[in-house]
Amino acid sequence: MERTKKLIIVADDFGLSAGVNRGIMETHRAGLVKSASLIVNLPGFDDAVRACSSAPALETGLHLNLTCGLPSAPAAKVPSLLGPDGGFLSLPALLRRLVTGSMPAAELREEISAQLKEMKDSGLKISYIDSHRHVHMVPRLFRICMELAAENGIGAIRLHDERLSGIFRWRGQAVKRFGLKFLSRWMTGECRRASLKAAPNVLGTRLFDEKLREANPYVDYVSGVLPGFNLMICHPARVDGDLEALDAYTAPREIELKCLLDPRFREALDRAGVVLSTHGEMSGS
Repeated sequence: MERTKKLIIVADDFGLSAGVNRGIMETHRAGLVKSASLIVNLPGFDDAVRACSSAPALETGLHLNLTCGLPSAPAAKVPSLLGPDGGFLSLPALLRRLVTGSMPAAELREEISAQLKEMKDSGLKISYIDSHRHVHMVPRLFRICMELAAENGIGAIRLHDERLSGIFRWRGQAVKRFGLKFLSRWMTGECRRASLKAAPNVLGTRLFDEKLREANPYVDYVSGVLPGFNLMICHPARVDGDLEALDAYTAPREIELKCLLDPRFREALDRAGVVLSTHGEMSGS
């Protein structure tokens, strides 16, 4: 059994905007973020691809996006995923259609395949799959992502098996996070049967708020890192106009960036003997 504490720090929303990309690259250059989850169909995508050209050590995965912006597939091939304006549905509308079965699996596969192709065509390696707003955790979507991961030689996927103590510490997000944990427990067996790797312990699924000033939640998370592979999710960014236009989670991203670059976080990792890792190391790919 692996006794070393290995932590994958993954930055979500790479490609959302140039400002998000700048924040993520700052944390990568600081030697903290080694994995970035890339959205291919939002304004910062081309900028993110250019940033990767000067950061060959940065691992990338697909951050599947089905709730913001326009599809990667031709609209005529994915009509059930779209609203009257031709853009993706809101998260509640997407979930309703998924639950009621009014979204054909063929259209979901078409769009996910198109996003995978767009990322591959950029020249970037896809080391893992996760998603914006956790949509891949819906069982119908998760099965399709597993199938496409196998077809594309992708060795890892994100689960959200967070410790219960972490879930109930932040009451406003407890219901969502408990649901993700419940789904993750069921999906763990599915991943094992498909030889698809997922970190068994996840930290950092809560979103920050603007009230944080001196406290650093990332320092607290270090005590929850267990022997073996762990995953910590973050959303560092420099706020810009595109981010403000596309996402409600804005100013706290700058607080996340500050907390990640806080020397106390690196010191806590070193004291705990935590080794920073990647999905590729976890999956052996």
